[in-house]
Amino acid sequence: MPNTAGQVASTVYGWPRIGRRRELKRATESYWKGSSSKDELLATASALRHQTWTELSKAGIDEIPCNDFSLYDHMADMTMVLDAVP
Repeated sequence: MPNTAGQVASTVYGWPRIGRRRELKRATESYWKGSSSKDELLATASALRHQTWTELSKAGIDEIPCNDFSLYDHMADMTMVLDAVP
């Protein structure tokens, strides 16, 4: 939604990505153990992203962060994006 003069847009940095009950951690560990499939892990991740975006939207956040999700290590992900692997 566009802001009018004098309004400040709101956003959130660092929203927890693992879920309220650590769903992503459990799904990742289950995948590593071979107890669940890649599709199940990705479905959990997708559901968590959708849940977060919905919660932030309902809370009235103007600019909802996206493309900040990582299945495990966001710093390792960014290292790969920047081709900064030592």
